[in-house]
Amino acid sequence: MNFCKYCDTQLAPNSQFCSNCGRKIIHSQVPKNNITKQHKLLVGISFMILIFTIGAFSWWKYQHPSLQKAVPGSIYKYTVVGYIDGEKESSNGYFIFSKDGRYTLVDSAREANKFKTTSFNKAARTTKDDPERYNYHIDNRNNRIKLYSYILDTTKNASGELLVSDFDSSTMHATFKGSPSWEIDDQSDYNLHFNLTKIGTVK
Repeated sequence: MNFCKYCDTQLAPNSQFCSNCGRKIIHSQVPKNNITKQHKLLVGISFMILIFTIGAFSWWKYQHPSLQKAVPGSIYKYTVVGYIDGEKESSNGYFIFSKDGRYTLVDSAREANKFKTTSFNKAARTTKDDPERYNYHIDNRNNRIKLYSYILDTTKNASGELLVSDFDSSTMHATFKGSPSWEIDDQSDYNLHFNLTKIGTVK
């Protein structure tokens, strides 16, 4: 419903002049080409936002993979600080996780670097360790790495867990939770915090 802007008289549809004051009626119209330009601009902006969102999400996923993708085949340098039996402990070393569920720990960078150029089995044996003795399992849902250690001369396993608090593609922070084991010290009261930095991958 339109009204004359001069005398406020209601206008008939498509009228050219006001029936009351006789003034010419000017109907404002938006040029079609302007509508087309606005539509194209909105479509372009929406497309750019979509591309940015997909890119940002992909980058975030790359930087924050699941444990199942981040850990297997990785070599981490770690610093561990905490208490064992009330005594403060601090040490450094290297965690090596094979791609098939085995792991080992070594003390030096020289030993850790062997796993970059040699198979896990061969490198583990050069460190005088049995590559079949240590196994791990990743609990992706609860962000835990369960560690199993076969105890020599027995048929039993010792176990513990790395409770991962946060991680990305290159770092990981975790607390060690031990469980009572057979023929080795009870680790259930350990309070150890690991800071791990990825330094390479297993061949």
